[in-house]
Amino acid sequence: MSTQNQVAQRPPAQLTARHLVMGLLRAVRAWLWRTVFAHLPMPAAVRAWITAGGTSVDAALWLVAVAVAAAGLQRSVVPWVAQRLVEATTLSVAALAMSHPKPTAVRSSITAVIRVPGPPLATRMVMRKPMRVEYKGKLVARARVVGRLNVPAGGGVVPMEAVMEMVDGSEDTRDAFSAFCRDLVLADADVPFTMTGDGIEVQLFDGRVAIPNLAMTKTVSLPGMGGLSNMSIESVLLVDTTVHSMTLQTVCIAVNPSPVTMASGTVRFAMTTPELWAESGATSGADDFPYLAEVTIPDMVLRPGANRLVATCTMRRPHPSTIGDARVVAAGLRILSRYLQGDASDVVVVGRAADAASYLTPAIQSVVVRTTLPPLAPRGTQPLLVQTTLALSQVNLLAQSVPANVTLANPFPLGMTVRRMRARATLPRASPTDAAHPMGGMDAAVMMYVPAHATVTPDESVPMQLQLGLPQLLAVAGSGGELRVDVACEIDCRVGLCALSGIEYVQENARVVLRL
Repeated sequence: MSTQNQVAQRPPAQLTARHLVMGLLRAVRAWLWRTVFAHLPMPAAVRAWITAGGTSVDAALWLVAVAVAAAGLQRSVVPWVAQRLVEATTLSVAALAMSHPKPTAVRSSITAVIRVPGPPLATRMVMRKPMRVEYKGKLVARARVVGRLNVPAGGGVVPMEAVMEMVDGSEDTRDAFSAFCRDLVLADADVPFTMTGDGIEVQLFDGRVAIPNLAMTKTVSLPGMGGLSNMSIESVLLVDTTVHSMTLQTVCIAVNPSPVTMASGTVRFAMTTPELWAESGATSGADDFPYLAEVTIPDMVLRPGANRLVATCTMRRPHPSTIGDARVVAAGLRILSRYLQGDASDVVVVGRAADAASYLTPAIQSVVVRTTLPPLAPRGTQPLLVQTTLALSQVNLLAQSVPANVTLANPFPLGMTVRRMRARATLPRASPTDAAHPMGGMDAAVMMYVPAHATVTPDESVPMQLQLGLPQLLAVAGSGGELRVDVACEIDCRVGLCALSGIEYVQENARVVLRL
């Protein structure tokens, strides 16, 4: 059978497919000839062979065409698909930790989660350049991603660690970073910011295929610290004095509801009363307002959750020679009186400055906390007046003046000298509506020294004036040698080196021992 008849007997579909493939190959050959080979220098014999063509030449040109198509796929389609993959990822920041604050720089680490949609192959993402961190349209830092991000086949959640550093020490950068830190401390809601990377590389097949120069811009957010509004003072202890001030060790509890850790170095606050703060009309960030004490927290680090901070509170001596504002003097005396007699006091703690880095000062100044200053000890558990012993006789009862020996307890870790005591004693009332029955009083200049944490009864007595009416005589007659009275006194004393005048002290059910 002739070759012509064999061809005629083949199915039309095979003829059509062969003709189409051959036609396509010839078209590719012609295209390659016009665009590539016609412009290449080559021997005439080679040029004639390519021009004459043939199935082998067509096949070779077809292979070249496939290679050209693959190269085009690699150069355009694959990067396009990879870019769409990067754009489809979601980025969320799980934690931010700022540490080692310096005047023009801060070291921070970001813990983030990248959620990548399902690529069919396991991939790697490498950040070849630091990511830009922008807040309110201004560049505040660059974040260098540590290591590679390994994305499993089908996508998944990938942790990301980055080291963030301030871009430079310029004033604009510090101002932008200051605003970012301030809002993180002050905000109750989320604080959004933008992270942009333009040096992202996606790697396939264990890094054998790399698609570089991809870009990603993501807006992320972190919850703010809420202005640390739930800060509380756990304890206050007087530890030292000077002629002009008292030093108290204060333990504060600051609850940080945010996943942000912020190391601020040494920070300074001021403590005042709600009345003084309201009268001043000051707001957060104010520097000129009447205050009672300066509070310093060395190396303050606020971590997520409850933070126990030890602070040094330097309280100015409440005296006109130290403080020119009479309102502050009165408020200081009132705070000390309540502290001694076992009553808490309402105070306002206002942020003033961060010494290590000025760009953190606005964040500290945004803190205005209303809290309570706890007493030295709960009321009645550590009385200053232990007892008063009265030596009674017919003569002094008629004169209504008796010698009194006062037993005092010093609650401080420093020596205390009582120089004057003005006191009034009243019989306890059975009910608030009962009339008050004064028992007597004293106004004596004394010199009673009580060592630290000691209880002393001086040998020297002081005169006490009695007020003896029928209720008082009945109380003495039925006392069995011991009375309970309510005492209100005003004390001038020196604690350590600090002289204090006009400290009011109230003690209920003070013990009075009667000796005949």
